Amino acid sequence: MKIAIFTENEYKGGLDTFVTNLINYWPNAEDELVLICNRDHPGLETVAENLSRDCTVIAHRIPLDWVVLRWANKLPDLLRKVLSVGFRYFFFLSYLPQLRRLFNRVAPDRLLIVNGGYPAGDTCRAAAIAWAGQTGREPSVHNFHNLAVNIRWWEAWIENRIDGLVERSSKRVVSTSHASAESIRVRPAMASSTKVGFIHNGTEGPPAPDPSRATIREALSIPSDSPIVAMLGTYEPRKGHRFLLEAFARVREAVPNVHLVISGFGQADEIARVEGFVDELGLNESVHLEGFWIDRHHLMEEASVVVVSSQGFESFGLTLVEAMSHKVPVVSTRIGGTPEVMYKDEGGFSVETYDLKGFADNITLLLSDKATWQEKSDGGYRRYQEYFTIDRMAAEYAALVRAGASDTVDFDAKL
Repeated sequence: MKIAIFTENEYKGGLDTFVTNLINYWPNAEDELVLICNRDHPGLETVAENLSRDCTVIAHRIPLDWVVLRWANKLPDLLRKVLSVGFRYFFFLSYLPQLRRLFNRVAPDRLLIVNGGYPAGDTCRAAAIAWAGQTGREPSVHNFHNLAVNIRWWEAWIENRIDGLVERSSKRVVSTSHASAESIRVRPAMASSTKVGFIHNGTEGPPAPDPSRATIREALSIPSDSPIVAMLGTYEPRKGHRFLLEAFARVREAVPNVHLVISGFGQADEIARVEGFVDELGLNESVHLEGFWIDRHHLMEEASVVVVSSQGFESFGLTLVEAMSHKVPVVSTRIGGTPEVMYKDEGGFSVETYDLKGFADNITLLLSDKATWQEKSDGGYRRYQEYFTIDRMAAEYAALVRAGASDTVDFDAKL
């Protein structure tokens, strides 16, 4: 069976990890996989390099509205918004015939759409409609990875119609957590859909250690006796960098030699914003703001604690699961889908998004109390093995995508 995985992305990050893992651990060796993505995605080359399973990668050249309209960022805010709304739906209509031609050329038997959120990538929504426009095709599976957002009143008429077409065109609408899946019900056309469900993310676990490689400590000149607190994620404001840095300043008062390593993709202005916070809080000597170059497995091998400080729409928190697979305790804010990963705090601690003291105190406790650290390390690893392996995740997606119209795939427990 030939299966196409279609995505649109403008950030290097967790969505790339998901797509890479899904392809590499796809359980049906006889399937022919094709990844279709916009050529403007800065992480596409990295995804292609990390694929260990045969997969054709197609970088399409369909002009995207957010790429073409980058020049509009220099315009006054009101004028930019007016132009972006008009151009957005002009582009959306243009996607439909281009995607039909693309799907006819590639000729897959099944289609899995991987969307960064909802509505998020408009080519993802257009792909569901374009695919369903051809008779005889099994409906696509629409997967989205961040909490859905409300429709703005001035776009309601057309957004409701697009959503209705996506819902009717999709076999299932699947997210990464119950919280994320249910968020799509804020969209009127999806509010009562019986197609909505979720499949928890999984991770492949740590690779075999490589004693010959240079350590992160050596690369960043971190002393061997200094504990490392690690954050992996983009530099988007919703990731809560200010919250984390203020908490870290408190942690450093109790553990003076601690270092914080932040690693992820970010636009220049986003990174500059976080650099400003570091300067303001006087943390330059112990905070390392790094790009996407650090291998997440290598960083987690050397980290004492992994943190997720998100202050907005965290659909799942894949970093939490990755840390658990490395037996590293985690401290997380309680938002979106993270409580599902952190159930009963087996692998660390979770606090409310406004609880700066609790966030800092829990990091300090893990750094200073070996018994607590070991308890959370063991508990997190058990939870990873039971619920969050990559094999389980890939098998569930494969079963859903490969199923025919008359097949029954049991996802009742996930609704």
